[in-house]
Amino acid sequence: MNDDSHLARSYRAGTVLFRENDPGSRMYVVKSGRVRVWRTLGETEIVLAHIGVGEFFGEMALLEGLPRSATATIAEDCELVEIDKETFEAMLRSNSEIAVRMMRKLCQRLREADRRLQNALVEHGLGRVIEAMRSLLASGEPIKSGGWVRLPTTQNQVDIYARAGIPVVQRADVEQRLERAKILRRYDGDVFIADEKTLDAFSDYLHLHQIYHPLISREFADVQNLPQDDVRRLVKRMLIEKMATEQGIVADPVSDRVTEQYDRYVRLQERFGEL
Repeated sequence: MNDDSHLARSYRAGTVLFRENDPGSRMYVVKSGRVRVWRTLGETEIVLAHIGVGEFFGEMALLEGLPRSATATIAEDCELVEIDKETFEAMLRSNSEIAVRMMRKLCQRLREADRRLQNALVEHGLGRVIEAMRSLLASGEPIKSGGWVRLPTTQNQVDIYARAGIPVVQRADVEQRLERAKILRRYDGDVFIADEKTLDAFSDYLHLHQIYHPLISREFADVQNLPQDDVRRLVKRMLIEKMATEQGIVADPVSDRVTEQYDRYVRLQERFGEL
């Protein structure tokens, strides 16, 4: 659309645009500001996305005719373009590129949502705590030196664990793990959590750890005294051979693809330490 000013509305930070399970008749495009999209899993709040300028959300209610699958809260003062079903369908008919871009974005969101929901199910509770932290980022104060967000005094570490559903007896152990990984720290009575970029990287580490740690423990239990670099070379060789066998192709063409994800796991392990 060339002129969407007649479809735009302004919202103040903190406004709940819609809630999970509400009926939906509009989708939205962000002209300014930012929107937080989240849902609950048990007692845990899972932030699915922060929607920024130029991005859209709320389209699933129009596509499916079903209630909202998540809650949308205005994180920063926003101007949103509101699009109803008739306008939406006309846009798709007149410009196929819009449909293609939407499909790509939806696929990306599904992958991200799947990762975050998996985090919520990580056994030792770290994933659930990370998602609880993510929900608190918007209310915190970014530190100028970068990498950290100071939480308001009303949002302390106990609130984080309560949001994540971590039993009291487990909180000290979880906090020690987070402090070792430099995801949480306390200083002079304040609580600091890592910024969104760091939380995303740690989430990736948790996901990859679930894949590779059991494999390494099972396959290399009898070679624990080997140097770490030797174990990693053996893991790579095993992954390449496994992929080649399953797909019926020579190992060399797939070696880079097979080991790229494992290399990322190794880098993240070096960054955050052992879980």
